[in-house]
Amino acid sequence: MFMNIANLISPVIAGVLLEVFNIFIILTINAISFLLSFMCESMLEIQKTNDKPEKINLNSFLNDFLTGIDFIKSKRLILNILIIGIIVNFTSNPILSVGLTFISKQILKITDYQYGILQSTFAISMIASPFISSIIAKKYKLGKVLFLDIFSVSILYFLVSFIISPIYLQGFSYILKPYISLMIIIFFVGLITSIGNIALTTMLQIEIPLKLMGRVIATVSTCLMIVTPLGQMIFGILFDKIPSWINIIICASINFVVILFFKNYLLYGEQEHFVTTNDGIE
Repeated sequence: MFMNIANLISPVIAGVLLEVFNIFIILTINAISFLLSFMCESMLEIQKTNDKPEKINLNSFLNDFLTGIDFIKSKRLILNILIIGIIVNFTSNPILSVGLTFISKQILKITDYQYGILQSTFAISMIASPFISSIIAKKYKLGKVLFLDIFSVSILYFLVSFIISPIYLQGFSYILKPYISLMIIIFFVGLITSIGNIALTTMLQIEIPLKLMGRVIATVSTCLMIVTPLGQMIFGILFDKIPSWINIIICASINFVVILFFKNYLLYGEQEHFVTTNDGIE
């Protein structure tokens, strides 16, 4: 919640500062904020535990990583979720990072302040998502929540491609309406994505034994992070080579096909043992 509030405020502040100061001043402020953060973290006292390895080196890391891989391979549910996550992360992350910036500055040509507002809209949706997800979790199985999440986001990406297409943009003499249209869609993308992430995290916490939680979660996170820069590089090149709306259609189509492929498993597979009660998820 605190991180999302910071994400809500910071883009607006950044947009204002970029309108007033040059980039040297901005980077200086950023450097000072990192130094202050370092000073605060250096004073933290973390309680020691006895279950850590005697030596922390590359071999111990590889052993923990391989333990996480072995557990994931033994649990079909987690393996399928990881496969879905890798593909969706490969396509969705470039849209929300490289793509959104490119669309905002090169196609819509909005100001830095307007771009900050767009980023804050995304943060607002993520602040609201925990409250909505608690209601949804009482009515639907986690597998169904995850399926509907990716399915809905794919449809929203198709809408984004239409908004930035020449057919839609040529209907307006001023960019304000396309900008507002994009803002509304980005709000729902952030809301639905965040709800899906909460459902995914809950699934993993239910399925993974506590003693293996750190190793397995670290393995899953590593696999997801590896594909992120790869997707950004590939789609970054594609945004320079082909129209942006076609790139968005490609990403949306990949997500759409993947979630339909795993539809039956998410809706009727192993996750049926998840039980929802009036108090939440068991």
